[in-house]
Amino acid sequence: MTRRLEMLGLGLVLAAAVWALAGPAEPGQRFERFDRPAYDFAAQAVLDPPAPHDAITVVLVDDESLARLEERWPLSRDRWAQFVAAAGGYDPAVTVLDAWFESPAPRDDVELALDVADVLRDSPLAAEPAGAALADELDRMAARRDGDRHLAEVAARFGPVVLGVACVPRASDTRPRPGLDGAPALAVPPPDRALRCGQVAGNIRPLADAVRRQASVNLLTDDDGVTRRYPFFAAVDGRAHPSLALAAAMEAFPDRADALIEQAAGADRGAPVLHHPPARRFRAVRFSDVIEAAPEQGPLAEAFGGRIVLVGVSALGTEDTADTPRERQIPGVFVHAQALSSLLDGRFMRTEGPAVDRARYAGLALVLLSAVATWPVQSAVALLGIGLLLVGGWSAVWIWWLGQGVIAPLVPVLGAVGLWIALRLGFIYARAQAARARENEIRRAFQHYLAPAVVQALVDDPGKLRLGGERRELTAFFSDVRGFTTISEELDPGELVVLLNECLGTMTEIILDEGGTVDKYIGDAVVAMFGAPVDQPDHAVAACRAALRCQAAMAELRTRWLERGLPPMSVRIGLNSGTALVGNMGAEQRFDYTMIGDAVNLAARLEKANGFYGTHILCGERTMALTGDAVTFREVDRVRAKGKHRAVRIGELVTREATAAEQADIARYQSALRAYRTRRWDDALAALAPLVEAGDGPAGRLAERVEAFRDTPPPDDWDGVFTLPT
Repeated sequence: MTRRLEMLGLGLVLAAAVWALAGPAEPGQRFERFDRPAYDFAAQAVLDPPAPHDAITVVLVDDESLARLEERWPLSRDRWAQFVAAAGGYDPAVTVLDAWFESPAPRDDVELALDVADVLRDSPLAAEPAGAALADELDRMAARRDGDRHLAEVAARFGPVVLGVACVPRASDTRPRPGLDGAPALAVPPPDRALRCGQVAGNIRPLADAVRRQASVNLLTDDDGVTRRYPFFAAVDGRAHPSLALAAAMEAFPDRADALIEQAAGADRGAPVLHHPPARRFRAVRFSDVIEAAPEQGPLAEAFGGRIVLVGVSALGTEDTADTPRERQIPGVFVHAQALSSLLDGRFMRTEGPAVDRARYAGLALVLLSAVATWPVQSAVALLGIGLLLVGGWSAVWIWWLGQGVIAPLVPVLGAVGLWIALRLGFIYARAQAARARENEIRRAFQHYLAPAVVQALVDDPGKLRLGGERRELTAFFSDVRGFTTISEELDPGELVVLLNECLGTMTEIILDEGGTVDKYIGDAVVAMFGAPVDQPDHAVAACRAALRCQAAMAELRTRWLERGLPPMSVRIGLNSGTALVGNMGAEQRFDYTMIGDAVNLAARLEKANGFYGTHILCGERTMALTGDAVTFREVDRVRAKGKHRAVRIGELVTREATAAEQADIARYQSALRAYRTRRWDDALAALAPLVEAGDGPAGRLAERVEAFRDTPPPDDWDGVFTLPT
């Protein structure tokens, strides 16, 4: 039954793959439907951006230009005329304005001058030479102040000039607008992807007659707000008109105009996906720099001479921006520049055509191959490995195709492969479910009161549920809050619980992060082990790291507690390494995974000995031996636990890496310890004096002992060992 269901799932996956890759769909729609986000990611992270064509210069009306010229957007006609004249002086191949002028410029001052001139001519002053001269001067002044006339004259003189027009949906705007009357249409029918214009916002007739061409400024924006395709054609009343980029190319290279039109129409039916060279790599000039420049300025002559000059706006608030796969919020004129660069270089990203068809069928073949290759595989790891190999291989091929200008299908192929792999993994999981039932039962029974590592050990070996244990070398970790009884008397139960939970919770996270296992909580104390139940070769180092991190975390907590008006708590920690018995201890009805042995008992006594020595972390000699140079210790004493005969060295865990001052203090204490053990009492006190003055706890304890022995020397068989008081 399971195998039949797998075959049914395979059939459904293959049917979906055939529908996505080879089923009926308008050419290019598969890209819009599936692969746009993947292409955007590749454009940003993988594909090298192409260099812009050298024949293009972009001029920007930015905020600084408006401020320097004391203008605001939209610019006056006189300012446009001033720019066209200034740029035309450098003999550009074509000047393209990403703007249109559908309304006449304000003429109040012009009409006033003409009216005054007429009044003069009708008055007796007309018979006087001065009156006639004044009337003529007013006529000339009116002519100079006529912005539309001025711009038209300049455009005709310093051409070729291309002006923009905009497609306006009739549904949203029904007012009459100047269209494309008189503008020459292209001698080709509109391609399938031409921008369909119900109404055109064109230019007033004087300007339309003066310029070489009028061209569409509209961009295509996908439903996610990103501009990927560029429409090289606009269809108006069934006739094809060029976009700003196509018109610029035709005027700059008239001998190639027919070839450029054919090339633009053949690229994804007139609206290809662009390569989008980064805007920052285009040659860019500030609008005000052109107007304010001295005649024949060298840099502008280089930027404009024989080149295509595209003029657009980037000033704040003009809202002429676009998002592209590589960049966000770039001035819209740069998209026209990117399209022009792609057209002149003959490089587009194609989503349809023979090469894309071959890629789709290759993807379908890969889906079939994945089904055949993974059908006999029953291992989840092997299945994932094959799936990753297929996914990685197709992704690499897809990126290679992108480099060739072909957007092959990615998401449909990887989706079908991933769906089939996921389906197979689901059935493998179903077959293994019975084997995991026992594991789940164990986890449910013990996860609430055993450490995760212990639970996993029981899952891996259920036989460990029996009472008993094993001998193992580990590092025992004991901690306790100093003065907890006094603190608990100062706080109400609610505050005490919060304080204790913050303390124990922080320490528990650190212990688990370092690979330790929390054995138990005893009031305000934490008991943990490193090296059991799972092997941990560096258990001593891990325990020392955990202890140092706990003390650092407690310092931060004390600062926060003081800010909240709570009493600060400090923690004492004892560490000791050695062989202990670890395992399940208790009764058949109730047992706990814990540790017992002399090494564990010594760790508990060292935790208490911190109070005697005035230290924060004390360690046994086996712990110091196992850590090597990973952390810094100082030997504090040789001690004998109460009721024990064997003496051990104990040390204070100082830091991960000691500073020069800390190393000097450690050396001074070790020198005092050697003098103490060889009965050189005065030498020992001299070495201890600076440490005692600095408030060092172990130094103070040792100095008290030395002074007592100097007054009353120990017996001859004295071995220098101190018996711990607890």
